[in-house]
Amino acid sequence: MSITLSMHVNRIRADRKLSADEVSSIIALHEKWLKREEGGARADFSDAELEGFDFSGADLREANFIGSQLDNAKFVEAKLLGARFFNASLSDTDFTDAQLDGAVFLEAQCFSAKFVNSSLKKANLAHALLWNTDFTGADLTNADLHAAPLCSGRLCNATLVGADLSRADLDSANFSGADCKNALFDHTANTDWADFTDADLNDASFLGKSLDTDDFECPDDDELVGWIKSGEGSMIKLLIPEEAEQMILASKDEGDESSSEDSEFKNVEN
Repeated sequence: MSITLSMHVNRIRADRKLSADEVSSIIALHEKWLKREEGGARADFSDAELEGFDFSGADLREANFIGSQLDNAKFVEAKLLGARFFNASLSDTDFTDAQLDGAVFLEAQCFSAKFVNSSLKKANLAHALLWNTDFTGADLTNADLHAAPLCSGRLCNATLVGADLSRADLDSANFSGADCKNALFDHTANTDWADFTDADLNDASFLGKSLDTDDFECPDDDELVGWIKSGEGSMIKLLIPEEAEQMILASKDEGDESSSEDSEFKNVEN
């Protein structure tokens, strides 16, 4: 049975009210700041009420949206590299085709947000609420999704190479066709209910997962890998950590040396 983590979610309340003209003025000054022109200033939308605003195509690299209310806003094809959305409300917000490399979404509320085909390399989405969020085709290379609830999230054909999803809740998440090479799924919840059909899980790590014996196939003596079944019946590679591998190899070496010594002792007796 699938177990969904329950948590109380407090709606983010923004204190600043900004008009459309004020938003346009802040964006214009930010563009000057990016060009290092006199009179420019970094965009600061922190704690602002911006629900439904359209920022599509805007150049807002390194802009500050901390604690802002951005539900139903649009950032289609916007440049948001290094932008800060810490603790922002982003429900149903559209980031399709946006450039978000290095952006910070720590503890943001991203219910049903769209990141379709967006670039999120090295982005920080740790502890962000990502229920029903759409990352189809997104590039999440080396992104941090540590402890993020990804329940019913869509990551079809996404790139998750080296991404950290440790302790994330993967209940009903869809990773079909995703590139998950070297990704970390350590101690994740509800992994068996996620769909990894045709996903590339080469060298992906699933350490600390609770397994039923019926769903676990013990590795061969000469192999340091195991396999578990996903909810759709596909097989997932389960790696033994490097430290454990070294201990196992050391143990084998000691055993071989012991056998060799016993053999030599018997030969001397004879």
